[in-house]
Amino acid sequence: MSPPAAQRCLAVVNPSATDADRLRTALTAGSERRNLDLRVAVTPDLQRLDAEVRSALDGGTTVFLAVGGDGTAHQLINRLPIDVEAGQADGHRQ
Repeated sequence: MSPPAAQRCLAVVNPSATDADRLRTALTAGSERRNLDLRVAVTPDLQRLDAEVRSALDGGTTVFLAVGGDGTAHQLINRLPIDVEAGQADGHRQ
């Protein structure tokens, strides 16, 4: 039996809030142990964040991680197509 497919994950990193290179190394090592297909995106501005989130959603990413602080989390959440009342994201049950 083959192992389950890795779950796609996008980690959005605010470079002003952390050491992005060190964090990328730590996240990548952790993702390998947890069967995550992790992509780390350093997003220095909102245009880059928009592009990274759109690309991830188009590629089937289902897990999103904001690394930086409240502002990073807020900006990421506001870009995700979430139906809060139904508890669904992009038509799939959470």
